Amino acid sequence: MRVGSDHHHPRGPASGFTLIELLIAVAIFSAMGSSVYLALDGLSQAAASSETFEADLSQLQWATARLDADIQALISRPRWGESGAAGDFLGRATSLGGVRSGWANPTAQPRAQLQRFQWQWQAGRLERLFWPRLHEQSGDQVRTETVLASVSDWSLRYYDAQNGWRSVWTPRSNQRLPEAVEYAFVHPRFGAIRRRLVID
Repeated sequence: MRVGSDHHHPRGPASGFTLIELLIAVAIFSAMGSSVYLALDGLSQAAASSETFEADLSQLQWATARLDADIQALISRPRWGESGAAGDFLGRATSLGGVRSGWANPTAQPRAQLQRFQWQWQAGRLERLFWPRLHEQSGDQVRTETVLASVSDWSLRYYDAQNGWRSVWTPRSNQRLPEAVEYAFVHPRFGAIRRRLVID
Protein backbone atom coordinates (compact mmCIF):
# COMPACT_ATOMS: atom_id res chain seq x y z
CA MET A 1 0.00 0.00 0.00
CA ARG A 2 1.38 3.35 -1.07
CA VAL A 3 1.28 5.97 1.49
CA GLY A 4 0.70 9.45 0.06
CA SER A 5 2.95 12.18 1.18
CA ASP A 6 1.88 15.71 2.10
CA HIS A 7 2.56 18.25 -0.66
CA HIS A 8 2.72 21.94 0.14
CA HIS A 9 1.16 24.07 -2.67
CA PRO A 10 2.04 27.74 -2.83
CA ARG A 11 -0.88 30.08 -2.03
CA GLY A 12 -2.28 32.32 -4.74
CA PRO A 13 -2.44 36.10 -4.44
CA ALA A 14 -4.65 37.38 -1.65
CA SER A 15 -8.15 38.45 -2.74
CA GLY A 16 -9.43 42.06 -2.19
CA PHE A 17 -7.59 45.41 -2.16
CA THR A 18 -4.77 46.69 -0.09
CA LEU A 19 -5.15 49.84 1.97
CA ILE A 20 -3.07 51.85 -0.48
CA GLU A 21 -5.24 50.73 -3.39
CA LEU A 22 -8.38 51.75 -1.48
CA LEU A 23 -6.93 55.16 -0.70
CA ILE A 24 -6.01 55.69 -4.35
CA ALA A 25 -9.51 54.68 -5.46
CA VAL A 26 -11.10 57.04 -2.92
CA ALA A 27 -8.88 59.89 -4.12
CA ILE A 28 -9.79 59.23 -7.77
CA PHE A 29 -13.53 59.12 -7.04
CA SER A 30 -13.26 62.27 -4.92
CA ALA A 31 -11.54 64.11 -7.77
CA MET A 32 -14.18 62.89 -10.22
CA GLY A 33 -16.96 63.96 -7.86
CA SER A 34 -15.43 67.42 -7.48
CA SER A 35 -15.14 67.78 -11.26
CA VAL A 36 -18.75 66.75 -11.75
CA TYR A 37 -19.91 69.16 -9.03
CA LEU A 38 -17.96 72.04 -10.55
CA ALA A 39 -19.38 71.24 -13.99
CA LEU A 40 -22.95 71.10 -12.68
CA ASP A 41 -22.44 74.26 -10.65
CA GLY A 42 -21.11 76.04 -13.74
CA LEU A 43 -24.12 74.90 -15.77
CA SER A 44 -26.46 76.05 -13.00
CA GLN A 45 -24.83 79.48 -12.84
CA ALA A 46 -24.91 79.77 -16.63
CA ALA A 47 -28.62 78.88 -16.65
CA ALA A 48 -29.35 81.44 -13.90
CA SER A 49 -27.35 84.11 -15.76
CA SER A 50 -29.22 83.31 -18.98
CA GLU A 51 -32.58 83.62 -17.22
CA THR A 52 -31.55 86.96 -15.70
CA PHE A 53 -30.36 88.20 -19.09
CA GLU A 54 -33.62 87.20 -20.77
CA ALA A 55 -35.67 88.81 -17.97
CA ASP A 56 -33.69 92.08 -18.21
CA LEU A 57 -33.99 92.11 -22.01
CA SER A 58 -37.72 91.41 -21.86
CA GLN A 59 -38.21 94.22 -19.33
CA LEU A 60 -36.24 96.64 -21.51
CA GLN A 61 -38.20 95.71 -24.64
CA TRP A 62 -41.49 96.06 -22.77
CA ALA A 63 -40.51 99.48 -21.39
CA THR A 64 -39.38 100.91 -24.74
CA ALA A 65 -42.46 99.49 -26.47
CA ARG A 66 -44.74 101.27 -24.00
CA LEU A 67 -42.86 104.54 -24.30
CA ASP A 68 -42.84 104.30 -28.10
CA ALA A 69 -46.57 103.60 -28.14
CA ASP A 70 -47.33 106.62 -25.92
CA ILE A 71 -45.24 108.96 -28.06
CA GLN A 72 -46.65 107.74 -31.37
CA ALA A 73 -50.23 107.91 -30.07
CA LEU A 74 -49.93 111.55 -28.92
CA ILE A 75 -52.71 113.81 -30.11
CA SER A 76 -52.79 117.58 -30.41
CA ARG A 77 -55.45 118.69 -28.00
CA PRO A 78 -55.85 122.26 -26.70
CA ARG A 79 -56.26 123.00 -23.03
CA TRP A 80 -57.92 126.28 -22.14
CA GLY A 81 -56.45 128.32 -19.34
CA GLU A 82 -56.26 131.89 -18.17
CA SER A 83 -53.85 132.77 -20.99
CA GLY A 84 -55.98 131.13 -23.66
CA ALA A 85 -55.46 127.87 -25.49
CA ALA A 86 -52.29 125.97 -24.65
CA GLY A 87 -51.15 122.55 -25.77
CA ASP A 88 -51.59 119.50 -23.58
CA PHE A 89 -48.10 118.32 -24.46
CA LEU A 90 -45.33 118.72 -21.86
CA GLY A 91 -41.79 118.48 -23.18
CA ARG A 92 -38.86 118.91 -20.82
CA ALA A 93 -35.31 117.61 -20.67
CA THR A 94 -36.19 114.73 -18.33
CA SER A 95 -39.99 114.49 -18.51
CA LEU A 96 -42.59 114.12 -21.22
CA GLY A 97 -46.36 114.09 -21.01
CA GLY A 98 -49.53 114.63 -22.92
CA VAL A 99 -52.73 112.97 -24.05
CA ARG A 100 -52.73 109.81 -26.12
CA SER A 101 -55.43 108.06 -28.06
CA GLY A 102 -56.24 104.37 -28.22
CA TRP A 103 -56.52 103.65 -24.49
CA ALA A 104 -57.94 100.13 -24.56
CA ASN A 105 -61.17 99.60 -22.64
CA PRO A 106 -61.87 95.84 -22.72
CA THR A 107 -64.31 95.96 -19.78
CA ALA A 108 -66.34 98.84 -21.28
CA GLN A 109 -65.83 101.17 -18.32
CA PRO A 110 -67.51 104.57 -18.50
CA ARG A 111 -64.42 106.52 -19.55
CA ALA A 112 -62.86 108.09 -22.62
CA GLN A 113 -60.54 106.36 -25.05
CA LEU A 114 -58.03 109.14 -24.36
CA GLN A 115 -55.52 108.98 -21.54
CA ARG A 116 -53.41 111.67 -19.89
CA PHE A 117 -49.92 110.35 -19.14
CA GLN A 118 -46.42 111.46 -18.20
CA TRP A 119 -42.96 109.86 -18.23
CA GLN A 120 -40.35 111.03 -15.77
CA TRP A 121 -36.92 110.14 -14.45
CA GLN A 122 -36.99 110.06 -10.67
CA ALA A 123 -34.08 108.94 -8.44
CA GLY A 124 -32.67 106.74 -11.18
CA ARG A 125 -36.05 105.16 -11.97
CA LEU A 126 -37.99 105.55 -15.18
CA GLU A 127 -41.62 106.05 -14.19
CA ARG A 128 -44.90 106.29 -16.07
CA LEU A 129 -47.73 108.30 -14.55
CA PHE A 130 -51.32 108.38 -15.70
CA TRP A 131 -54.56 109.85 -14.47
CA PRO A 132 -57.80 107.87 -14.19
CA ARG A 133 -59.72 110.79 -15.72
CA LEU A 134 -58.80 112.87 -18.71
CA HIS A 135 -59.59 116.11 -16.89
CA GLU A 136 -57.93 116.21 -13.50
CA GLN A 137 -60.36 116.82 -10.68
CA SER A 138 -59.83 117.31 -6.98
CA GLY A 139 -59.60 113.93 -5.38
CA ASP A 140 -58.16 112.23 -8.46
CA GLN A 141 -55.02 110.33 -7.60
CA VAL A 142 -52.29 109.91 -10.15
CA ARG A 143 -51.17 106.34 -10.73
CA THR A 144 -47.40 105.85 -10.80
CA GLU A 145 -45.64 102.79 -12.18
CA THR A 146 -41.90 102.08 -12.16
CA VAL A 147 -41.12 100.84 -15.66
CA LEU A 148 -37.34 100.51 -15.31
CA ALA A 149 -35.83 100.38 -11.84
CA SER A 150 -32.30 101.47 -12.75
CA VAL A 151 -31.59 103.99 -15.52
CA SER A 152 -28.91 106.64 -15.82
CA ASP A 153 -28.34 109.64 -18.11
CA TRP A 154 -32.00 109.89 -19.13
CA SER A 155 -32.64 112.70 -21.61
CA LEU A 156 -35.30 113.88 -24.07
CA ARG A 157 -35.16 116.08 -27.17
CA TYR A 158 -37.83 117.45 -29.47
CA TYR A 159 -37.63 118.29 -33.15
CA ASP A 160 -39.34 120.68 -35.50
CA ALA A 161 -38.17 121.76 -38.94
CA GLN A 162 -37.87 125.41 -37.97
CA ASN A 163 -35.66 125.07 -34.88
CA GLY A 164 -34.17 121.59 -35.14
CA TRP A 165 -33.56 119.57 -31.98
CA ARG A 166 -34.04 121.15 -28.56
CA SER A 167 -34.36 119.93 -25.00
CA VAL A 168 -37.49 121.93 -24.10
CA TRP A 169 -40.63 122.04 -26.21
CA THR A 170 -42.63 125.25 -26.28
CA PRO A 171 -45.90 124.74 -28.16
CA ARG A 172 -47.07 127.33 -30.65
CA SER A 173 -50.59 128.07 -31.75
CA ASN A 174 -49.97 126.45 -35.12
CA GLN A 175 -47.89 123.53 -33.80
CA ARG A 176 -48.66 122.04 -30.41
CA LEU A 177 -46.71 118.81 -30.94
CA PRO A 178 -43.11 118.31 -32.09
CA GLU A 179 -42.48 116.47 -35.33
CA ALA A 180 -40.26 113.91 -33.61
CA VAL A 181 -39.09 112.93 -30.14
CA GLU A 182 -35.75 111.45 -29.18
CA TYR A 183 -35.09 109.72 -25.89
CA ALA A 184 -31.82 108.30 -24.60
CA PHE A 185 -30.63 106.56 -21.46
CA VAL A 186 -28.03 104.13 -20.19
CA HIS A 187 -29.15 100.70 -19.06
CA PRO A 188 -26.93 99.01 -16.43
CA ARG A 189 -26.73 95.81 -18.49
CA PHE A 190 -27.27 96.79 -22.13
CA GLY A 191 -25.54 100.16 -22.17
CA ALA A 192 -26.62 103.23 -24.12
CA ILE A 193 -30.09 103.21 -25.68
CA ARG A 194 -31.23 105.94 -28.10
CA ARG A 195 -34.44 106.06 -30.11
CA ARG A 196 -36.05 108.64 -32.38
CA LEU A 197 -39.76 108.51 -33.10
CA VAL A 198 -41.75 110.48 -35.66
CA ILE A 199 -45.11 111.81 -34.52
CA ASP A 200 -47.72 111.62 -37.27
